Amino acid sequence: MNLTELESYKNCIALGHLRIAMRLYKEECENHSVILLAAAAEEIFGQLLKPSSERSKRNSSSYLIQNRVEAVKELADVIEGKSVDKKELLRQMLSSKNTVKHFSGGDERLSSPKSDAREWLLRAIDCLDDLNSGLDPEIEEFQDSLRYEEGEEVSALIEKIK
Repeated sequence: MNLTELESYKNCIALGHLRIAMRLYKEECENHSVILLAAAAEEIFGQLLKPSSERSKRNSSSYLIQNRVEAVKELADVIEGKSVDKKELLRQMLSSKNTVKHFSGGDERLSSPKSDAREWLLRAIDCLDDLNSGLDPEIEEFQDSLRYEEGEEVSALIEKIK
């Protein structure tokens, strides 16, 4: 994808956010910061992925999140046997980022900050991959390690259910 000078600048900023988030995640600290940085990177990459005619539209959620909402809605409609509300799905998908970003008082806490951080990192990396049609080896290796962690967590949950 050919990017304008401004888009290239935004891409560099987002890549910086992603790399800092990756470093913090590897150091196993500041999961809340990882969520914010990875979510910011994901949103910028997602905006850069939008077709040119849609770039001028202001939209608080990124292009890929909207696509994921559609896919999850279709799957949930089939599994649940009834229509699932897209706004509710989007709210759930963005809840960890919004909780960390807005801490507006009360008892707002993340139930699983490490998992939420990993999910936002994977979303950002997926957007970067789509934008660049590939990843550099360091980010690809990091993505593989996140997917492995995710698989281990799912396997542990399945064992608990059995």
